[in-house]
Amino acid sequence: VVDLLVRYVCGLEPGEEGQAVVIDPFPFGVEFALEGVRVRGRELNLRLAGNRLRVEADGQVVYEGRLEGAVQLLEPGRG
Repeated sequence: VVDLLVRYVCGLEPGEEGQAVVIDPFPFGVEFALEGVRVRGRELNLRLAGNRLRVEADGQVVYEGRLEGAVQLLEPGRG
């Protein structure tokens, strides 16, 4: 059940090594904070409030802005 919440409600898809990490929350209209998720050796924090998404990797903001579609990070914490 937790995997389904992380993958579909929060929209976190780690992908395979060398692929982008994709964040694309399902449009339920809920707000959430997901903290301390380990992806490829990095710690990710995601926060969705309204239509604003903030993503941190190892404490550094790697994305902050309006959620208007999937957000792709080539390497968590590296862009």
